[in-house]
Amino acid sequence: MKTKHILIFEHDVLKYPPILSVINYLFSQNKEVILIGYSSSESFVDDFCKRGGVFYNVIENRVSDNLFIKTINYLQFKRRVHKIISKYQVAESKVWLFGEPCIWLLHDLVLKFESNLYLFEIPSFKVRFRYKVLSPTLNYGKTLRVASKVVCCEYNRAHITKSFFKLNDLPVVIPNKPLIQDSEIVENISKELVTKIKGKKVILYQGIFNYPERRLDEFCEAMSYLPDDYVLCLMGSDNKYKENLKVKFQSDKIIFMPYISAPHHLAITKLAHIGILVYNGEGVILKTH
Repeated sequence: MKTKHILIFEHDVLKYPPILSVINYLFSQNKEVILIGYSSSESFVDDFCKRGGVFYNVIENRVSDNLFIKTINYLQFKRRVHKIISKYQVAESKVWLFGEPCIWLLHDLVLKFESNLYLFEIPSFKVRFRYKVLSPTLNYGKTLRVASKVVCCEYNRAHITKSFFKLNDLPVVIPNKPLIQDSEIVENISKELVTKIKGKKVILYQGIFNYPERRLDEFCEAMSYLPDDYVLCLMGSDNKYKENLKVKFQSDKIIFMPYISAPHHLAITKLAHIGILVYNGEGVILKTH
């Protein structure tokens, strides 16, 4: 049985509740947890290390970075991860790669280590050009097929993944829900916000502000067609796209909220009447045989 679990991610782990759930579960099973990536919170890192974890801060991947900076960051990320992971024995270590970019960048680890590949969304059916350049030997389908486990967040997505990539086994389904107790949720909601949404029908977006993949302009524009008892709340970390939206649309009916780390964001979630998701991906025609 593997005694060390090496978790790798190229973004801020605090913004991905499924990763936090995996960490909590592994600690509850008395596993040795090594986390390679980035955290925006020193208190999280301190708590993680106090629980017996080992943390390596190897990248700060900002949405606002231009393509050149991101490419350099990814190259450095690959080199640093390989240097760190060379310290650990294959026989006693299991690697977790979270999200497609991480899988694409570090696909060669899957051939060396027992690996769990965690897909947050429906998989991309074509590898993006940037990652083909950064990982020229990548065969995405083969990487998924040789992994110990592929993880999806939903039953139908698991079947799509199995069918398209010709996997032998159905991916494991782990819902994108944090592994927490209700008592852990701190209701840190400002009185000003409560006043603005009191008696309103709340339409809520919680996620990253990332244009064009998470384009929110049309949702903001649509609010002019709804009665005054509806409000749109947009919650997530600050960046240039969020600031542009605020300049164009902020009003009594469109409220911009700061990022609240998991699981405390659920205190906001429970106030919503309608939740919205945004995925403006590249369309791909799937041929079935």
